[in-house]
Amino acid sequence: MLSRCRARVAPLVLGLALMMAPLFAFAPHAAAQALNVEDEARSLEAAGDAKGLFYLGIMYDDGKLRPKSRETAVALWKRAAEMGHAEAQYKYGLALASGLGTAQDRAASRTMLQAATDQSFGPAMLRLGREYEAGTYGAPDVEKAYVLYLDAADAGTTEAYVNAALLKETGKITSGDQAEDNIGASYLYMAGAEAGCIPCMKSLARMYEMAPIGVERNLAEALVWYTKAYNLGFTKTDAEFENIKRVSSEAYYAAVDERNAGNHWEAYHAFKTLCDFKGPAACYMLGIYQGAGNSPYGKDERAALAPLAFACDNSVPKACEDHARLTGFIGPSAGYSNGYRAERYFKSMCDSDTPDYSACFNVAWLNYYTDFGLNNWQTIRSYATKACFQGGDSMGCSLAMKMAQMMGPPPGSQPTQSGGNWGRSVDNAIGGIFAALASGAADYASSGSVGASRSYSSSSSSTSSGNVSAWQDNRDWNDALRATANIGTAYSSSCRPGNKYC
Repeated sequence: MLSRCRARVAPLVLGLALMMAPLFAFAPHAAAQALNVEDEARSLEAAGDAKGLFYLGIMYDDGKLRPKSRETAVALWKRAAEMGHAEAQYKYGLALASGLGTAQDRAASRTMLQAATDQSFGPAMLRLGREYEAGTYGAPDVEKAYVLYLDAADAGTTEAYVNAALLKETGKITSGDQAEDNIGASYLYMAGAEAGCIPCMKSLARMYEMAPIGVERNLAEALVWYTKAYNLGFTKTDAEFENIKRVSSEAYYAAVDERNAGNHWEAYHAFKTLCDFKGPAACYMLGIYQGAGNSPYGKDERAALAPLAFACDNSVPKACEDHARLTGFIGPSAGYSNGYRAERYFKSMCDSDTPDYSACFNVAWLNYYTDFGLNNWQTIRSYATKACFQGGDSMGCSLAMKMAQMMGPPPGSQPTQSGGNWGRSVDNAIGGIFAALASGAADYASSGSVGASRSYSSSSSSTSSGNVSAWQDNRDWNDALRATANIGTAYSSSCRPGNKYC
């Protein structure tokens, strides 16, 4: 009987032994690892390397370079804290407060946080201030908390500005005057916002938008800080974006109201702020201010070009027109070389179904002066002659003549039937075109083409400049059309009845 029991128990014992084998195998490894950490810690302590102990604890806390162990981390922070390492004192103090990785002990936590605070460690000051405000160590002590928040902010912990400002704004730390408290809070939010504190930016924007007693409403500034907070934030919600759009719209119309009320200083600065944050409509209004001269700083037409150009590129009504006309009005000068927007606008007006012939001239003029950066001679020729012959624009005619004076004969030009050639008088040639067109205007009105129904005789020549006789001294009319083809399409452009140049 006994032998049978032994026979049954033996396999069970063997099975249990096999199951426990991994545990027995693991125990020496764990023990060796623990000894290794202890050896490292003792070595660092012997070298007085509190910082090394602290970061060894960080490795065990995050588990990236060492096996994750909160208890090991806290134990290492405790040893570094005892050596006077401020951040280790802070970390160990937090562990004592939460009870994570060690036994909870609020009194010991307070001691550790105070030790780090005594070394001006900002996060410890902030946490200790929150504990005093919450009444963790007895009755709430907001005065002490407020001082700790300010000290933490001075030490570079920017989020402490929010805690200090909230004590002011909510009247927990008060001067006895609500307006003064709100102003003080706004200053603290501003200091934190400028130091990069995102919650401070949002709170400052809220104060500018809501305008509590003592704070002047400024929607443009509210938009600035809402936008900065949104751009710098780790998470970007649709609600935040929609809020920015709403405030942007309200800020623009508030600035328009200021302008209409004659409050130009306020309106100008609001438009400038909104334009700096890429508000196209605000940039247009800023450009109008600068170009028209009713800004608080006087007329600055050259400065107006940049905001008008941005507004034009973003399809603000009239922005392209005002930018183009101001570009032409200022004229070319050293340092300004972008006439492309202006040319694009004037071309669209000249080439429309109902052409603006002054715009045709402006296209030619922008190309004529080299500092605008365009300099297309064919464009000058074609648009100047269109302005002259179709639109009767005197400046267009003058520019067409100027171009003819500057140009030589067209490639492959031939001597005329009357024996003349191009080199005799370009001045007479272009002058003759104008005079001949004038005499043939009635024919054009009925036939639709200048000179098609007849040609001009080469008799009765004269040497006087700029008249038909002078022209006839050089070549007949049909030759003139061929010879002057290089100044554009004047000879085939429709000539409006009543045009004094036709």
